[in-house]
Amino acid sequence: MPLWSKVQTSRNEMVSMACTTPAARLTARPAVTQRATELGIAYVLQGVEDKRAAFETLAAKLGIPAGETGFMGDEVVDLPVLRRCGFACAPAQADERVRASAHYVTRAPAGAGAAREACEFVLRAQGRLDSALARYLA
Repeated sequence: MPLWSKVQTSRNEMVSMACTTPAARLTARPAVTQRATELGIAYVLQGVEDKRAAFETLAAKLGIPAGETGFMGDEVVDLPVLRRCGFACAPAQADERVRASAHYVTRAPAGAGAAREACEFVLRAQGRLDSALARYLA
C-alpha cells in the first residue's frame, strides 16, 4: 500500500518494506518537511485543505489506482480519502466515524506504535512480515 498519511520515528524501514511504491504524507499542518525527509517519505503535501483532491492528484501523478493505495487517518477530514483508498487504516484514538470507515483499526494510538502496527499488518497480509524482520530477529 503506497500512500500513508502518518508515520513515526524509526518506522521508515517498516514503511519502506510495506510500501512497494513511495510513501506520502498529506497534512493540513505545516512544518513537517524535515521530519518527512528523516523518515524517507518521498512526497509531502502540506497545508492541504482538500485531502481527497490532493490524494487523487498524487495517485494519478504516480500512476497508482486509488484502490491500490493505503491511507491512515484519524480525523473526519480524512474520511474522503479513507473511503477512496484500497486499505483504510485508523489509529485507536481516531474519531469514531473514522474508525467505522477503516478496514483496520490499530490497538496502538497515534504516536505510540500505530504506524508500525499498520505496517506489520500489511506485511503479514502480504506474507512478507517474517522476511522483512528476519535480519533484526536473527
